[in-house]
Amino acid sequence: MDVEHFSLKIIDLSKSFDCDHPDIKTGRTQYLVRHRGRWHIGTFGREWYGLHFNLGSHCTQFDDARYPDKPTDFEALFEICEGLEKEPDTRNLRKVRIKE
Repeated sequence: MDVEHFSLKIIDLSKSFDCDHPDIKTGRTQYLVRHRGRWHIGTFGREWYGLHFNLGSHCTQFDDARYPDKPTDFEALFEICEGLEKEPDTRNLRKVRIKE
């Protein structure tokens, strides 16, 4: 990703189901992932069993966060978005009279 500014979109891991997630895009979309205590940047792919995260030289299966006896290896997940989020600045709105 060759951009000057980017933003991170939080992905809610609790939405995962059967090694899949409705908010994860496969292909060229890049993600910042905390996996087993380490941070990685990579992409997701899809196989017959569900999603996998490409960790450079190898990939790991995206597992569910819904089983309390087997916690997921994915601790945090962010989609890397090009450009900064364009939020309107609503702080201190007030009418102003300009004298000429």
